[in-house]
Formats: sequence, structure tokens, C-alpha cells
Amino acid sequence: MATEKTVSKDAKETPEPKPIQQKNKKAPVKRAVLASELAAEIQGLRPVLKDIIEIYKSRVDGQLAGLCEVFQEAGGAENGLPSAKIEARMIEAVRALKVKARKGRVKDLARIEELANRLWAIMPQGG
Repeated sequence: MATEKTVSKDAKETPEPKPIQQKNKKAPVKRAVLASELAAEIQGLRPVLKDIIEIYKSRVDGQLAGLCEVFQEAGGAENGLPSAKIEARMIEAVRALKVKARKGRVKDLARIEELANRLWAIMPQGG
């Protein structure tokens, strides 16, 4: 006896899932090669990252060191320095800087760089 299924017009029969077959028997070998290549490429980024960080650090640190030098050498003289009122605002800007060094966030680096650029822009003769 054959049993027949009655299917309404709205219902759809779902086909039975096909067994998963590996189409290419070389796929695991190819994936291993690709994984190895990817690991090598990522490893190659590490020294690039270190170089970028060092160059960035040198540039921003140089800006900050230059500002320190200008104000330390002036020793209270007015030559080449902004007015006392502007210097007071510069101090406020430095003190207002909010960074979380332990988190190592890029946005904190950007805030420091932006502050250094603003301070240099305030200097007479554009820095």
C-alpha cells in the first residue's frame, strides 16, 4: 500500500537536504597554504606598525619639545611669545586635555597631536 501525501496549494514541500560532499579534495591543503600565507602577511605588518608609531611619536614629541623649549628659553621675556592672556588660555587647554594613556587609544594620540598643532598655531609668526 502506497500512502499518498495531500499537500495544500499554500504549503510547499521542503526537499530533503543533500549530504555535504567535499567538491575538491585539495581544499584542506589549499586552505592550509592560504592560512600560512595570511599569517606571513599579518606578521609583515608588525614592523610596519612599529615604524609608523615611532615616526608619529617622534613628530608629535618633537612638536611638544619645541614648545617647551620656546617657553623655557624665554624665561619671562616677551620676545616671540604670545600675550600673558593667551598663555593662560594655552595652560587651560593643556590641563583640559583628557586622555587615557593605559587604553592606548588612537583618539588620545590624535587629541595630543591636535593640541600641539593648536598651540603652535597660536604662537606669533605661526609657530
